[in-house]
Amino acid sequence: MTEIEEKFNLEILKRDLFTCVFCGVKSPENLLFVFRISENKNNLPVFVTSCYSCSEIENNKIIYNDLIFEKHIKKSERVKESRKQLEQQLEWIKDLPNFETEKIELIVNYVNGKIKPVFLQDDGKKIIAEWETKYGIEKLINAIDISTKSYLFDSLSEHRLNVVALFFDKIGGILYNMSLAPIQNKIANIRAIGRNKHSSWDNRIANIILKNYVGELEKHLTENEIIEDLETEVMQITKKAKNWFDWKNILEKWTTDIQDWKKEGVTEIVKKSRKK
Repeated sequence: MTEIEEKFNLEILKRDLFTCVFCGVKSPENLLFVFRISENKNNLPVFVTSCYSCSEIENNKIIYNDLIFEKHIKKSERVKESRKQLEQQLEWIKDLPNFETEKIELIVNYVNGKIKPVFLQDDGKKIIAEWETKYGIEKLINAIDISTKSYLFDSLSEHRLNVVALFFDKIGGILYNMSLAPIQNKIANIRAIGRNKHSSWDNRIANIILKNYVGELEKHLTENEIIEDLETEVMQITKKAKNWFDWKNILEKWTTDIQDWKKEGVTEIVKKSRKK
């Protein structure tokens, strides 16, 4: 979609108050589309905002052209469109005197759209507001999207409440990790992977091992080089290690090896030592 088409669609959404003209459901709880319907009596095209369900009902009236969202888009694209509409609404209302209240309501609706038919109660809304105050709106939206992708699956089974509870609980942990310094963030990610991968994983000891390892690296490498090492070497061995004890022995050996490094040629030493 071109920039002109994007702007056109946004103006239609704003004109219709980000609301389906047929049934009244709103974005961001529901993904909305802009459709061209049959010309009016003056032979001018009429564009309206519609949700997916109503577009099915009104299908015989719809004329598709280049100025609409594709209705049958992939799930991943729907997620992107849903977030984009949330961001458009936030931008649209930013100058309102009650913006602080309205933005929380939008985020709550954004979450509700993902957890249907469950929806947040007052306690959940309060937590959303606390997260937004502590971490900011951009990090909060990012955390919601990450948790959605990782923990929230299409399921209307009897376990739906448990799935939603896990999804919501993980948002807080994701936000905490985001607030950490880059190296600490990587360490937290590695511990999370190890905990899920290895049944005997000891998170407390793993944290000590990783801190010792990073402490030795800091004597030789820059922050970016350490982050790269954690993202590649350590992350890889965490996934590939046979078990907790295998991982523990490897990281402790690497830590000991680093103590023998010299500053010169240290990058090459890193590469060679990991190939042994």
